[in-house]
Amino acid sequence: MVLFLSRTDETLAANGTDKVGAQGWKPSDLMDSLNASVLWIEGYQLCCFTQLLNPGPSVLFALPDSETKVRNRVAEIKQIQENMTVALATTDRAERAERLKPYVRSDVFPAQLFALAELGKSGSDAVRTILEMLDDPSFADESPELVKALAQAGGESVGAELNSRFRADLAFWRSKGPSLSQGWWNEDARIHASLRERYDHTYQLVVGLEKRQYTGALNTATQLRDLWRSLPQPNDPQGLNELAKECDKLIRHLQTN
Repeated sequence: MVLFLSRTDETLAANGTDKVGAQGWKPSDLMDSLNASVLWIEGYQLCCFTQLLNPGPSVLFALPDSETKVRNRVAEIKQIQENMTVALATTDRAERAERLKPYVRSDVFPAQLFALAELGKSGSDAVRTILEMLDDPSFADESPELVKALAQAGGESVGAELNSRFRADLAFWRSKGPSLSQGWWNEDARIHASLRERYDHTYQLVVGLEKRQYTGALNTATQLRDLWRSLPQPNDPQGLNELAKECDKLIRHLQTN
């Protein structure tokens, strides 16, 4: 049995008052599941818990991979960790952003999440790199998260850029919205289905503009909200109407500032 754990610093409270720092270990799985952080090796057979259907329970599943392949993958991930540690140690934030860029598309999901989070923390020096990725079709799958990173890194200075992209999305939905069929969201259920990604991209632009309080977006937000609510296909009350609701929030914030 092989355990995949990560070190953690925890704050323990005694009687709700005294606090002491403690260092320990936790499951490496993103959902903190111990079952999902264990690998069983029985002879030449490898097994692990995995969720075969979502939603659905995790079940013990026989892996087709060999122990050698798993060991090689672990070594690869360890090398990624070391490379990202070096990248974060770089004092030049523009260079740090460039070093993080390859990991935004990493097939190691925690590395991808970490790279995106660190780009957002890298400040205005990271904006050029983030914009390059947003304009690169090969990063289309990551575009919603890149919008979040842009809004965080760029501060107030990226308000106009966010709104420019928001206007482009408004034009897209004006063209595409009327031809959508009822239930279009589930016509292509892939995680990276193009229309789903465009919706998430638009949604994150609205959230980013609200965060940056860019008043120039008031007219765009109003137009998109009115368009969305005028069409029954995109404004599905089972969840897709959240975009119109988020536009309402942005409009209220901008009108009171």
